[in-house]
Amino acid sequence: MRLSEPRVRGPLDLSVVPEKKMKSRFEIYCEILYRGLLDIRNNGYAGNPDQCAKQADHLHNLPELLKNFDKEELHDFYWKCMRPEADTEEAKPFKELWKELEEAKCAKKVDNNKIVRTSFVGPDI
Repeated sequence: MRLSEPRVRGPLDLSVVPEKKMKSRFEIYCEILYRGLLDIRNNGYAGNPDQCAKQADHLHNLPELLKNFDKEELHDFYWKCMRPEADTEEAKPFKELWKELEEAKCAKKVDNNKIVRTSFVGPDI
């Protein structure tokens, strides 16, 4: 094709879906915190103090995890201890985020016995 020839474009193929960018663990934890705080607020207005307490118990360790993001034991504690306790019928808004968190955790690679986060995008904590 010469440069002077017009390009012929075919119909738009809507069956091709662009690949979704994987969120970093930092972004996912922030989204969990955001959704949880909204849930506490909504349940507070609705007069559901028990649900507020459950949600606060689920979320209260996340700021420490975010401040010490490099400590894998804090990630493990959230995954093994806090997440299962929060995994109830009311946890529906978090299930998608937990799946993303598991995928982001698996996206790490080991390089000479050093853990490298391949998907981390966020503040240098």
